[in-house]
Amino acid sequence: MKTKVRDSYVYPAVFQYDEEEKVYNVFFTDIKGANTFGYSIKEAMENAKECLELNIYVKEDRNLSLNSPSDRKDILLENDDFIQYIEADMYIIRSEIENKKIKKNLTMPKWLSDLAKKQNINLSSLLVKALKKELKITRHLD
Repeated sequence: MKTKVRDSYVYPAVFQYDEEEKVYNVFFTDIKGANTFGYSIKEAMENAKECLELNIYVKEDRNLSLNSPSDRKDILLENDDFIQYIEADMYIIRSEIENKKIKKNLTMPKWLSDLAKKQNINLSSLLVKALKKELKITRHLD
């Protein structure tokens, strides 16, 4: 069955601290094989987001179905394990993986264009950086 493509998914992730390895292991009970780790909670959360997005992307690409996210109360936890909901922003991850570039025309004052050229400023690169900042995109999408 083909996966219904959406721009956003939210799944619960289980975080377990491994005293021996000094890492936070993370796994998604609803997505077989989707697991990662981090040396800090912050790193583990960032890695969990990337792990979730890549696993969903592969399932979409292969037309595989996705399990519905489990309810928090249905997930068994041990000791100090905890659940954190992780959002997968599929629009951005698809764009990042497919990495298509498009050509756009730009209208600007000649004097500004001349100054930029004199300073060896790449207008395409500058526009991309400015748009990322304006849109609050922090991921590396080039």
